[in-house]
Amino acid sequence: MHSNCSKYPFKALYLIPIFLLGCHQNTTQKKDSIYNSFDPTKPYEVAIEGIKQIPNDEINYDLSCLSSADKVIDVLSTIEENVQETFGPSVSLQDEVAFGQEFHEAYCKDHQLIKKGNAVRNLKNILSRLQNAIVDPTGYTYKIHYVESDEINAFTIGAQIYVTSALYDFCKTSDELAAVIAHEIYHNELGHTKEIIQKRLMFPDEFNSVYSALTVSFGQSKELNCDLHGVELMIKANFNGCAASKILNRLASTENQENTNLFEEFFRSHPHAKDRVKCVKNHLTTNYQITCHE
Repeated sequence: MHSNCSKYPFKALYLIPIFLLGCHQNTTQKKDSIYNSFDPTKPYEVAIEGIKQIPNDEINYDLSCLSSADKVIDVLSTIEENVQETFGPSVSLQDEVAFGQEFHEAYCKDHQLIKKGNAVRNLKNILSRLQNAIVDPTGYTYKIHYVESDEINAFTIGAQIYVTSALYDFCKTSDELAAVIAHEIYHNELGHTKEIIQKRLMFPDEFNSVYSALTVSFGQSKELNCDLHGVELMIKANFNGCAASKILNRLASTENQENTNLFEEFFRSHPHAKDRVKCVKNHLTTNYQITCHE
């Protein structure tokens, strides 16, 4: 255990749930991808040709696609965030990285990480392309880990990113994997993971047992912001941005939205997948005039 981690005794597991995304488009396309996947089972999709890169300050991140219930939830989340920012302890980037390392050491004791093979090489290559494309990066050096698990999930803390084998198998292309990883990157870049550490320092009694918190709700607009910023990062790294609606669309087909009640809606941490598909497609159409088709 690193000495600089002592202020964060590891007691709870925080998973930042995945977003999931993908699709085809009606624009002119290249005949072949210019990249080769390290895993032949996860080919790269054909990149969109002729996309004009947009400066970050000119990109429109439109969250109006959130449902009315989602917007109410988001207002309450914003209030909580403001209180935490005002009264919470200061957490530096170095603190986040130290906590991420401490988390990783504890997580490895209870989970099987796969360290060799095509999938590992592919994940590292995708991460490298994405990290090199970040505009105005916060300063993290990201690490990615491949976890043997039947649970379809991905999560991140302190610049450590974890992808389960079930999620890897669920993704049909490397572009879909890039959508997942880009989403997790922006939980760090946008300061969401820092909030986890702040909450834990503010309320140690609430998170006083190992694995007592498997998920932490950031608020639905934050999850959606990671979707949209992730798509932007994919485009900058020359991945197919429409890969962001395929996975979301497949997830939407598995959701049982009709039978949820108001109480369940109120405590949902993510927007419904079908709403996220709509938001991603709207983002690509508004900013790039790209139309994605399933």
